[in-house]
Amino acid sequence: FIGWIHIPDTPLDYPVMQTKDSPEYYLRRDFDKKYSSYGVPFMDFKCTADQSDMIIIYSHNMMNKTMFSTVESYAKKSYWEEHKYVGFDTMNGYGTYEIAICARIDLANTDFNYIDIVDFTTEQQFDEYIDKAKNLTTYDTGVNLEFGDKLLLLSTCEYQYENGRYFIIAKKISDEDIRTTIKE
Repeated sequence: FIGWIHIPDTPLDYPVMQTKDSPEYYLRRDFDKKYSSYGVPFMDFKCTADQSDMIIIYSHNMMNKTMFSTVESYAKKSYWEEHKYVGFDTMNGYGTYEIAICARIDLANTDFNYIDIVDFTTEQQFDEYIDKAKNLTTYDTGVNLEFGDKLLLLSTCEYQYENGRYFIIAKKISDEDIRTTIKE
């Protein structure tokens, strides 16, 4: 158990797991390690909670609107306008993140490996990554990302492409619980 991911007023509200020696262990297992086609959200094996520059979390896009089906809803700007914040709480504390990038990617037709980097070593590397991610968006959120920001990336399958993914990138804005601090 690494933490808890939640987006207020959506069904996305789950524990997050991680296994460094078996990266996709929770793809088809539930919290209790029993087989489940739903799996449970899991953090990329390269990430270290509360330390990595970008924490990457994966989960299924289930047709019954569970797991990360909410993530693909961000294809519509109106959805983002109503759900701009993600909470990711770990054993070390709370985290509130503001969603900056909402994007669709066809893995078969790109050289951009959006899940390759978890720590940015230079500002140039960061800027190049963000520029590539922004080129995949369908709308501008107006949320600026700067070198040194702590980021959270949520990734799920999408079905516009045969090998498609939908992902959102959010930046950490607070170490407080989103359920009590964000009020719009």
